Amino acid sequence: MKNIKVGNLVYHYMQMGRVGTVVEVKKSKSKVTWMTEGTPSVHMVAVVQYPDGTTSEFELGELFRADRE
Repeated sequence: MKNIKVGNLVYHYMQMGRVGTVVEVKKSKSKVTWMTEGTPSVHMVAVVQYPDGTTSEFELGELFRADRE
């Protein structure tokens, strides 16, 4: 788990030079949860806002923290 939270600077693995801020983390609204070895898994999506004002949604597993200032 990458421990990505609202307010973190992140980048998508296919767009490493484009750093944005997580503004929201959404959980799946599906009533069906897939089980892997007995643990319920929830599909989570992060809404990332970029400095130019655009926003994008990515799965949490596709994001990396940008620990730079």
